[in-house]
Amino acid sequence: MTAIGANTITSIARHFIMPQITDQVYGSNVLLYRLMKGNKRMVQGGTQIEVPLMTKRFTTGGAYSGYDVFDTTPHDTVQNAVFNWKQHQVTWSVDGLTMLKADSPLAIATS
Repeated sequence: MTAIGANTITSIARHFIMPQITDQVYGSNVLLYRLMKGNKRMVQGGTQIEVPLMTKRFTTGGAYSGYDVFDTTPHDTVQNAVFNWKQHQVTWSVDGLTMLKADSPLAIATS
C-alpha cells in the first residue's frame, strides 16, 4: 500500500474503505456463525439444555415384493445430549491515540 501523499494521486485522492467489516475469523466456525447470524433460540432457563440427537441409522428396510416378511425389531435411534449452561465474555480495549485517529465522520467503525 502506498503511503498517503507519496505521489500526486495519493496526495489528492481519498482511500475508499468498504463500509462494513468483513469477517475473516468467526465465519469459519459453522456453529458460531449460525449463533451470531441470528439462529438463536431464547429459552426461559432450566438446569441444563437437552437436545434430541439421532445417533444411529436404521438398519432395516429396503425393497420387498409380495408377502416378504419384514423385520419389526424396534430400533432406538434417538438419544438426548445434555449441555450445561455457559457464560461467555470478550475483552477488548482501545487506547486514546486510536480513539483520536478514528474520531472522524469518515470512520467506518466508531466507539
